[in-house]
Amino acid sequence: MAESELIDALDRADVAPAPVSARATPRSRLVAGLTWATAYQAFELAATFAAMLITARLIPPGEYGRATAVVAVLAALNTFSFSAFASHALQLPEHVDADWTMHWTAGFYFQSALFIVCELCACAAWFSPIYRNIALLLHLAGIGLLFAWPNQLAITMLYRELNFARLKMISALCMIAKLTVTIGVALSGHGALGIVLANSVVSCIPFGFDLIVVRGWRPNVGWWRWPEWRKYAAPARFGLQRMLGSAIAGVRDALEAAVLPVTLGFGSIGLVSRANALYGTTVGRLEHIVLDTVYPFLPRANADAVQYGRRALLLVQAVCFLTLPAAVFIALEGPGLSRVLYGQKWIAADPLILPAAVGGALVSVVGLLSTVLLASGRTRQSVILDGLAAAMMAAALAGIATGRTASSYLWWIAGGQLVSATAGVVLVHELMPHRWLWRSIVPSMITSALAGWLLSIAHPAGVPHAGIVHVAAAGFLFSVTVCAALRLLFGRVLIELFDALSWRGWPRRLLLLSA
Repeated sequence: MAESELIDALDRADVAPAPVSARATPRSRLVAGLTWATAYQAFELAATFAAMLITARLIPPGEYGRATAVVAVLAALNTFSFSAFASHALQLPEHVDADWTMHWTAGFYFQSALFIVCELCACAAWFSPIYRNIALLLHLAGIGLLFAWPNQLAITMLYRELNFARLKMISALCMIAKLTVTIGVALSGHGALGIVLANSVVSCIPFGFDLIVVRGWRPNVGWWRWPEWRKYAAPARFGLQRMLGSAIAGVRDALEAAVLPVTLGFGSIGLVSRANALYGTTVGRLEHIVLDTVYPFLPRANADAVQYGRRALLLVQAVCFLTLPAAVFIALEGPGLSRVLYGQKWIAADPLILPAAVGGALVSVVGLLSTVLLASGRTRQSVILDGLAAAMMAAALAGIATGRTASSYLWWIAGGQLVSATAGVVLVHELMPHRWLWRSIVPSMITSALAGWLLSIAHPAGVPHAGIVHVAAAGFLFSVTVCAALRLLFGRVLIELFDALSWRGWPRRLLLLSA
């Protein structure tokens, strides 16, 4: 499933005529979104890697530890962030305007409350011999929580406007400013201060500055008055449900942090992290680009069940046709790929790559189905699915007791996410077009399994020292097999898909599909 398929289909799915004043079609906006998102991801990778080489030599471990302690407090407070309420604006249909002044007012009160709580925590830290050395950092971080109020609103506005160019350009400027401040302050010998200042304060300024100063947006007069919460009922309900999901995930992370060091040890935790990263930093990053860019288009169609079903199906196809084959390939060729990316020092992680890839693919599917539910306005069902996935993650911690090994932990995660994915399929079924499973998930599973079986016979992965040549040859064989299996076993599905997309170009001719 290529990006162009998704783009063309969105144009076809829009049955309502565009307003005369519209400057761009959904197709051109999605093209721009995917292009800008991909370019920003490449820039972010390069910038953070270069900064890491510098900061790792400037900032001692103790300063990193102080900054990490502050980040933990902020992570807990940000569970109740105003952004969960502001994102309700993305749920509105195409021609319904959001009440931005009401969001602005609510954001002021929410973020002010978080600011006060953070400052109280900082004051309390002064009286503790252990936490006194992070008290000043907490005071600084509290200021960032207040600045986040216009910043989060501005980001939501840009997503609602589908203004991806401005969104990613400001994000890039924000990244440059953060890294500059971090390195500049670290050079003066205050590494923790630089990290907190950059990530908690500087990062919360650019979008709000652009909204108020550059774009000149202003809320209505009297915005500071106590809001009429009855008028804010829908965003409040949406935000509280999203907060519940974040809180559940936070509890799961806390349990993991408490249990894994005792049961597995830090060495095994590092191997688990590296095995998960092999999937997350490759396929996971591409999936994030697609979901982050396409999501704002989905809720705009939720008033029309047929139109929404088309868009949702195309999103599911795009993610599944990308995720499931890639997971199988990484499961089989992970050792060789790990050697190419990470070198020889991570050989001990090889046995964990298979369960990590399986679990990663299932987590992706669960997240995808939760996104489809959320975009359709079924926030409660989305939270239930996220809660089930988090509960299955937590249950995997109990599974360590059976083997107390990293491999058993990852397999328990994969089994739990299989349960969650099955529940997600049931929940989204009525939102999707007829036979949607046979047009998205099932073809991906069958063709990936066949390609993996052939690859294991014709090109065994038992020679990881072969390096990039071995991985490239395996990738070519695997890709050709997937395409051939799709053509032979699911030719009718491809024909229906290409007909819906009005796609009569070279891919159709290459697969020998009738016009």
